[in-house]
Amino acid sequence: MLTSETFNAFLNAIPVPELPATVRDAIDIARQLGLSYIWIDSLCIIQRDKMDWQREAGQMRSVYGGSEVTIAASSAKSAYEGFLKRPVHRNRGVHVRVTTSEHSRRQMFYTWADVLETQPDSTALADRAWCFQERLLSARTLYCSHRGLFWECRSTIGSEFIPVEIPYMAKTDLVLPEATRWDWDDVVRQYSKTRLTYSSDRLPALSGIATRQAEQRAKQKANQYLAGMWCTNLDKQLLWKRDEKLKERPAWQAPTWSWASIDGQVLPKPDASIFYRAKWYIRVIDVRTTLAGPDPHGAVTGGELTLGCASILCGTLDDTSERVYVDWSGAGPVRDESIQIQVSMDCASEEASRGPATVYLLPVAVSDARANFYVAGLILQRCGSGRGRFRRIGYFNSDRLRRYSSDPGTDESGLESEYPTDDEDLRQELVRLIDYAGPETAMEVCYGPMEDMDHRERPDKIIIE
Repeated sequence: MLTSETFNAFLNAIPVPELPATVRDAIDIARQLGLSYIWIDSLCIIQRDKMDWQREAGQMRSVYGGSEVTIAASSAKSAYEGFLKRPVHRNRGVHVRVTTSEHSRRQMFYTWADVLETQPDSTALADRAWCFQERLLSARTLYCSHRGLFWECRSTIGSEFIPVEIPYMAKTDLVLPEATRWDWDDVVRQYSKTRLTYSSDRLPALSGIATRQAEQRAKQKANQYLAGMWCTNLDKQLLWKRDEKLKERPAWQAPTWSWASIDGQVLPKPDASIFYRAKWYIRVIDVRTTLAGPDPHGAVTGGELTLGCASILCGTLDDTSERVYVDWSGAGPVRDESIQIQVSMDCASEEASRGPATVYLLPVAVSDARANFYVAGLILQRCGSGRGRFRRIGYFNSDRLRRYSSDPGTDESGLESEYPTDDEDLRQELVRLIDYAGPETAMEVCYGPMEDMDHRERPDKIIIE
């Protein structure tokens, strides 16, 4: 590998016989393709040099986006195994010869199982975050695996068994022509489920994709990239939620309002139908992030989001489940009767979940496009000593509501009873709380009124870190 100690020696020569088998195999393929240069991270980035790594990690858009072909050693578990001389698992297709008095033809037939076995999504590299980026940025990729050779470009996908074209269902919608902009929600949904050796690479491993996306969005005014999100329609993007079982919160890697702050797969935002005829209870006033290095689309060391908000509800987070109880008054502890909301916490072992604790529900949008009201918003917790400063700890919507009562009407075991009630009634009740109790709570917990007094529906400001 390239290090500060081997740097000068490598300027003179790198003895090929001393290279690992996987690297030698990649060089052989490049030579057979008539290529004179090859990029190998461990030989082109000074290892254990943070500054060089930050500089080169920010160039992946050019490295992989400008390559003639990317070679994916799908079957090699390490750099020392190689991948060209491994036994090939032959596809299970059926070889048929049909002969008539005039013609003879040979044809291979495959089942869908045969096809799916040879697609890129079935390889060991498919769930690795850095490889996800390399796949999307490359004009074409050659996959070398124990199942054989197959390839993917921006228009088609094929293999040594089905060389013309594997049916469309085997091709990801994200390998697109250079001038085509990605659906960022799809990028986040698929990227967030990939694996990283170092959780801190959550944003750097996405940098090349974000750089290319920024090039396509260059004509937009609000084009600022913000720790995995974009300034345009940021209010909608705040409504992401985790899409797998709870995990521990990783060491700080992004502000809590960004999906990049947690590990694991996320859903970028609710179905677009809820935004139709929606009433918005927040307005983005200011947002900023602090970059960790020279890459404008890489890691960050800080970030703040300032919102104007029309309503905030106070609730109590249950210490044993993902439930928040909102009192009729909109503030204070659970009383005789309240609304129980099943919420989605961002991470396990949040400070708030170690015992009953006060949390705040920030309504983001309320829509009446469905048969009844639909509410979506964020779960916040106060942080720091300053007034009006919060961190995000979860997401809520009005899909799962119950009327909760701690009245002595309990069963014989003395457990508190829960009475299911009509969803539409409770949704309307929740909206009334948002409209009538929420503004008062917002005035109490926000740090001050907005200077724009003409915008009277969102008079109070909060900061989410």
